[in-house]
Amino acid sequence: MSSNVKRQAGSSKSKAKLLKTKGSEAEGYFTISDKVSKVDWYKFSVPAPGQHVGLTLYYMLDGDISYQILDSKGKIVYDSDEEGELPEGFYRFWMNGEYSKGTYYVKVFKGSKKSSFNYTIVLAMSE
Repeated sequence: MSSNVKRQAGSSKSKAKLLKTKGSEAEGYFTISDKVSKVDWYKFSVPAPGQHVGLTLYYMLDGDISYQILDSKGKIVYDSDEEGELPEGFYRFWMNGEYSKGTYYVKVFKGSKKSSFNYTIVLAMSE
């Protein structure tokens, strides 16, 4: 992650930034002054049933970070809060699994008011 992180996410689910396959990546950040209700949105499409999808999140964290993957109906298919507390500092977290055909949304947000972090999210998908 560079020190010049650009906010590339969509500000709402309807404005979610499209992540394309084959190593597509995007950057974002949250500062202490950002409200806890602020959310960064991304989306990706799975063209065939049973495709393997991998999302990697690299982050530099001071506080708490949360993220979820939702299907097109809003059902949470992955929730970072189920993994327990994520450590502060520079880390890499990888989420992978098989997904049904459809559109999915990635929601990144602060876990607490005093949190600040920057991150890069990378999408990989099997052919």
